[in-house]
Amino acid sequence: MGGIDFEAVASASGILGLGVALGYFVRHLFRRLIDGDLIKCNDVRKKLESDLKAAAGERDEIKPQLANLNKLRNALTGEEDELWRLHTAEMPSEVASLLGQNRPKIITVMNLKGGVGKTTTVANLAAHFGKQGKRVLAIDLDYQGSLSRMLMLAANIRNTDAPRAIDLLSGNQDAVALQRQVISLQSTLDNVDLVSCGQSFDRFENRLMLRWLIGDEKDDVRYRLARVLTNNAFRSAYDLILIDAPPRLSTGAINALACSHVVLIPTVLDRLSAEAVGNFVSRLNHFRPMNTALHYAGVIGTLRGQLGGADVKDGAFEIAERGVANWTGTPYVFKSDIKYFTDLAREAGSNVGYLKHKDVKEAYILLADEIEKQLRL
Repeated sequence: MGGIDFEAVASASGILGLGVALGYFVRHLFRRLIDGDLIKCNDVRKKLESDLKAAAGERDEIKPQLANLNKLRNALTGEEDELWRLHTAEMPSEVASLLGQNRPKIITVMNLKGGVGKTTTVANLAAHFGKQGKRVLAIDLDYQGSLSRMLMLAANIRNTDAPRAIDLLSGNQDAVALQRQVISLQSTLDNVDLVSCGQSFDRFENRLMLRWLIGDEKDDVRYRLARVLTNNAFRSAYDLILIDAPPRLSTGAINALACSHVVLIPTVLDRLSAEAVGNFVSRLNHFRPMNTALHYAGVIGTLRGQLGGADVKDGAFEIAERGVANWTGTPYVFKSDIKYFTDLAREAGSNVGYLKHKDVKEAYILLADEIEKQLRL
């Protein structure tokens, strides 16, 4: 048996010790590297969690906006009615209370069919009721400005810096100041004032509608006119307010419906025009919940005899009666219609027939008397 090679053992022990030391060092280094990576991973994880939470919060904030945009997109593909019903309407309680008192009586003259005599009806009724001693305010909400031109020309007023319809719907005008600056037509039309309208109103009301639809307007723009007209400055100044609305459901038209007690619907007494009454009334019904004071819808026959005789008139009258019967409030067709007058047609746009022609005046007196009786003016 040979002896132990102590040098070999020492050499092996040294190598083994070195290996153990080296292994420990490597493990330690590896561990530090792993720990560092773990720390970095943990930091990244925390950052990701934070970003996810932030994204979730932003997503929750964006959800209502996306929902509104989807509603708007769907509404834009439908009728105008749907746009104005996109947001729930809730009339301010103080406005509802004041409108409920029916003073002054607010009447909107409207039809979605053009050429039926809306402006002529407003102008001649304003002239008559003013002549009878009622304090009348005529408001033009049609950007074409036909009522403004007709009344201002009749009163020999060419230019004015008085407030326009824009001021009534701007939402930042003082009602007292507005009332003091309306256009007085007293020189020709007794007791009649005017709020005029013009081409710039079209752009204004379109922008206002879009800003409201996307939520950029803080108040409900549908009630801006109602807030102005229920202010004591207007309530104490007038007995009757007549609004000439455009033949479309514009911002101005919706504001008119949101503050009126009555809608008068002029229609030519022919079959085609009379049939349009029912469709219009059905659409009006969508807006009744917006205004608890809006009860009465009355149809006024116009231009009788222009397109046919008594048979045409009687048939159109019956169609109009069936159409307005769809109204969920109080429906009525006035018996005192307005026939086609050559003099009235000639004066249209430049003067008020009531002021110049006896036969026109007598026709509107009969109609106004029936309106006064029906509406208890």
